Amino acid sequence: GMTDFIAEVCSNHNGSHPRALSLIDTAADIGCIGVKFQLFRLDKLYTPEALNHPDYRQMLQERRAWELPLEWLPTLANHCRQRGIKFGCTPFYLEAVDLLQSYVDFFKIASYNLLDTNLLAKVAQTGKPIMLSTGMATVAEISDAVKILDSCPSVALLHCVSTYPAPLTECQPLAIRYLYRYMVGHPLWRVGWSDHTVKPGAIYHFTLTLDVRVVEFHLDLDRKGNEYGLGHCWLPEEMGPVIEAVKDAMSVMAEQPTGDPSTSSGHGFSATEEKERLWRADAGDGLRPVREARNTL
Repeated sequence: GMTDFIAEVCSNHNGSHPRALSLIDTAADIGCIGVKFQLFRLDKLYTPEALNHPDYRQMLQERRAWELPLEWLPTLANHCRQRGIKFGCTPFYLEAVDLLQSYVDFFKIASYNLLDTNLLAKVAQTGKPIMLSTGMATVAEISDAVKILDSCPSVALLHCVSTYPAPLTECQPLAIRYLYRYMVGHPLWRVGWSDHTVKPGAIYHFTLTLDVRVVEFHLDLDRKGNEYGLGHCWLPEEMGPVIEAVKDAMSVMAEQPTGDPSTSSGHGFSATEEKERLWRADAGDGLRPVREARNTL
């Protein structure tokens, strides 16, 4: 099967509804199968000590403007449906799960919430497909989270490096191999990669070499998104060609012939070459086309 690409809008909608719809359109246009938003409320995300801390106060308070308006949910979901892509969202507090449940096709649990067992359990109870990022998590923490999601039919476990942007040297291909052990007994579960590198080579390696089946990446339109300056967001003209290249490579991989390479079924000329074969140089005089074709000219 093909790798599914999911565009994470994060807060790059900048509080503008038309911009949010435009991000959905762009995700569909470049070949994504889904798009994801985030539903948080600052006062339910951080403690008062953090929000009022002199070192963090200004940065965190600015994020109030990043909150997703609840009244957008029906139109975002509807627009995704019209464009034929899935609508997903990350709930960051318990009530958010209830608010989202009737609108979303899938839920995402952020790396930062992997320890929030109440949130995991509540999302699991919806029965909807789940994506779980495992950035910053130890093996024991991942195992504990997976236990809570064990009965969910569809879970994508995503390797993630929670640095913005993530250096290539910190991506851990071995972590991908490790996540595959959780696929045992879960026929519809998948392993994925949540990207913060913005490097095409990383996407190619994870998808084509390590067989990753879900890639989530942060999408911006024009370098003007709230999170673009952090350095972990892709522009459509960057990611579009990567998605196309991965699909092309997977098409080639899917066509690999099997059988005896010494026979034409396993190795030899393809059906589309049939006509061209006659235009080869003849063994006798070295001129094209071959002798038996010359009388048809």
